[in-house]
Amino acid sequence: MPAAPLLLTAKLYLPAARPDLVHRPRLLTRLADGLTRPLTLISAPAGFGKTTLISEWHADEAGRKFPLAWLALDDDDNDPARFFTYIVATLAILEPGFGETILALLKSPQPTPPKLILTHLINEVNLWSAPFALVLDDYHLITSPSIHEAVAFLLDHLPPPMHIIITTRADPPLPLARWRARQQLVEIRGDELRFTPNETATFLQQVMGLNLSPTDIAVLETCTEGWAAGLQMAALSMQGRHDITSFINHFSGSHRYIIDYLMDEVLQQQPQAIQEFLLQTSILNHLSGSLCNTVMGRMDSQAILERLEQANLFLLPLDDERRWYRYHHLFAEALHHRLQSLSPERVSILHRRASEWHERQGLIAEAIHHALSALDFERAAYLVEQVGQELLMRSETVTLLKWLTVLPEELILKRPHLCLFHAWTLILNNQVVEAEQRLQAASALEADPVVLAQVTAIRTLIALFRGDMRRANELTGQAQALLPAGDPFLRGVTNLNRGLACFMKGDVEAARQAYAEVAELSQKSGNVIITVIIQCQIAEAQIWQGRLHQALATYQQALALATTPEGHELPGAAQAHIGLATIMYEWNNLEAAAQHLAEGFRLNQQLGEIGAYDGYIIQTSLKQAQGDAAGALEAIEQAGQIVQKFSQWAYRNLAAHRTRLWLRQANLIAAARWAADTLNLPAGTPDDLGDTYLFHEFEQLTLARVLLAQASAGFPTDQALSGDPAQLALQLLDALYPEAVKLGRGRSVIEILLLQALAQQANGDTSQAMSLLRQALTLAQAEGFVRIFVDNGPPMEKLLRQAVVRGIAVDYVGKLLEAFDTREKQVTRAPAHPSPSVLIEPLSEREVEVLRLLAAGLSNEEIANRLIITVGTVKKHLSTIYSKLDVHSRTAAVARARDLDIL
Repeated sequence: MPAAPLLLTAKLYLPAARPDLVHRPRLLTRLADGLTRPLTLISAPAGFGKTTLISEWHADEAGRKFPLAWLALDDDDNDPARFFTYIVATLAILEPGFGETILALLKSPQPTPPKLILTHLINEVNLWSAPFALVLDDYHLITSPSIHEAVAFLLDHLPPPMHIIITTRADPPLPLARWRARQQLVEIRGDELRFTPNETATFLQQVMGLNLSPTDIAVLETCTEGWAAGLQMAALSMQGRHDITSFINHFSGSHRYIIDYLMDEVLQQQPQAIQEFLLQTSILNHLSGSLCNTVMGRMDSQAILERLEQANLFLLPLDDERRWYRYHHLFAEALHHRLQSLSPERVSILHRRASEWHERQGLIAEAIHHALSALDFERAAYLVEQVGQELLMRSETVTLLKWLTVLPEELILKRPHLCLFHAWTLILNNQVVEAEQRLQAASALEADPVVLAQVTAIRTLIALFRGDMRRANELTGQAQALLPAGDPFLRGVTNLNRGLACFMKGDVEAARQAYAEVAELSQKSGNVIITVIIQCQIAEAQIWQGRLHQALATYQQALALATTPEGHELPGAAQAHIGLATIMYEWNNLEAAAQHLAEGFRLNQQLGEIGAYDGYIIQTSLKQAQGDAAGALEAIEQAGQIVQKFSQWAYRNLAAHRTRLWLRQANLIAAARWAADTLNLPAGTPDDLGDTYLFHEFEQLTLARVLLAQASAGFPTDQALSGDPAQLALQLLDALYPEAVKLGRGRSVIEILLLQALAQQANGDTSQAMSLLRQALTLAQAEGFVRIFVDNGPPMEKLLRQAVVRGIAVDYVGKLLEAFDTREKQVTRAPAHPSPSVLIEPLSEREVEVLRLLAAGLSNEEIANRLIITVGTVKKHLSTIYSKLDVHSRTAAVARARDLDIL
């Protein structure tokens, strides 16, 4: 379990209010009003007193009764793991012990979905008895979409004790319009924060101690437009001046112009030593006496900080003990700009000293920030090497990738561990080619077996992602020899490939057994991640064996392993949900399939695009079954975007899936074009075929489907295909059947039998078609297969209706026929009239004979003579036929029988 990151506690404390603030009761009332709604948004440019307003309110008697949890945000908080760690830390100040389970989730090597973290947070806060406010200060520094989404989720599900206050220079990308319309939002903006003429006079005369005329005050108020920072800078500039009126009349313009102008005036009023202190410490986001001593090379920084605070020189204390301070952001920006202009050579030196101080305090993230700001990339690289593995284990990949992106390319390529860290972060962002480049560099630099073992294990993972089973198989042997005994995660990755190799060769039972061995070892070692992955692979093998109920139980076991004691699912559960969606789809429970698929996609967001491929494949079928043809095409295209970096066979597998969709959408021209292209592709060597036999089988079954569709529609086959398309399909299927039976791929056997039955029906051999269909129904009924029949469309429906007439598996077939949904029929251009209902009781062979003679126009007497029975018996047969067909006349009976394909 990775260690918890060391936090900068100064970020968790509200700046203390000065005793001589201008009292602004109108704004305090607005803040109090906001407590009745989920969110208070304080949005205004820099220097308008947003933070000061909250400090004043909290110092007020009414505000002191309402606890605040404070978080001062900065650029580094765009990493979701870091953001939520600080959220938990500030809430724990109000409620000691809060969020221990959340912190445990955040330490997990797998990224934890923000909504999962928030669900737990909401549930814990719901138990609080006293109301409180969480303040997110400087929210404009947050640019991460996932954090914005998380904050919106929290506000939409806000627990009753919690209120949120956001201060920002610009409106955040949150659904403010919706909350505004629902009256869930109170907004305090720049116009309200501007000082009124009376407040301007109070500030200048009582707070700043200036003796100004009403005219001078009015001019200042007009020039600054009530901007608090501008007024404060102007007041500091005027202290000790005799020509105040002249000074006031000489500055105007934008805030940026005014702050630059007044900065000169303020600095000139300070002793040289204070000017140096202000300029050189402007590089720091937070200031303490010890830190400033290190940066400045002096010993009296704490006393200077206290004097600056007393002088109201834009310095805000961050705790009651006055250990931590920060400059007003606008003041710090102006100081830093001035430092860059006056002493650019000093900037890197100051940052390097700050980096060293933070490293000694264990604040490595801040140390790296200053090292990068100093352009001391060697030092930054050294620090990243110290914490890279820890960040990966805590899932802080956003922060790690940001640092590695800033470091020079040539520096990363000299350090094998940085190359490995970069490879992991790139893989998680689906940048497989770039990751491989980093691995090449790492292996070229280092002969250490541990490094080479990691390189090989990661390459095995890349080969798996690409579907390159031959390469993955080679790497597995190498990795097994190199991996250290104490690394169960990497060993699990390589052992997993043994089962995958068997699986892709089509030997799903051997794969299942290999997976079971790895699962047992992984579970004993406590490697939950690998165990969950293995359980899902076992379930997939069971699906191919045709054991849907066993697969269901196995996926449920995987979900249980990927669920915390509090009932929250980890990202590893994504694969299990997608697998469950596959089973629910096969059982024609489309609603449950959609629910599992949505949850799988949600959890998979933390795992990268690669894991979503199977989800998009099943979503393609689901959308089509729901009658959403456009959605089905969109899903298959999304799968195509992911598979671009995979192997040729994986891309061909996607093309076969797309062709099956074209067939269901009656786009036979596109399907035929794929068939022609497939015939022209190189088949590969026998070894190639062995490594990817399942891809090959799926492609061949799809080709057979195209041929049968061509036979049904009278569509001409490609010139490369000579002969009858139905007969050609039979040849393909006959070649596939023995291997599927031999290796126990029950699902493949069912599909082959169904396609063989359709081919025999197309050839006019109804008896053989019924025999094959009966075999398929026998295998499929116990496991409840549905969509494997229904997705074959109208030809299969016609065949099943004939089975009903012959009394073959009547109850099961009846359920299958009910599943032929009219929504998809409309999409696939089926006849406009709805499908007739299934017969409650099938017709006997004698009744079918009577019906055929009836359709031929024979009278009752003629039918009796033909069949050598009495007229009374004919009438009894007709009565029974009418009842079974639910009709009342000879004409209706014939029409109904034709609809049912009995005639």
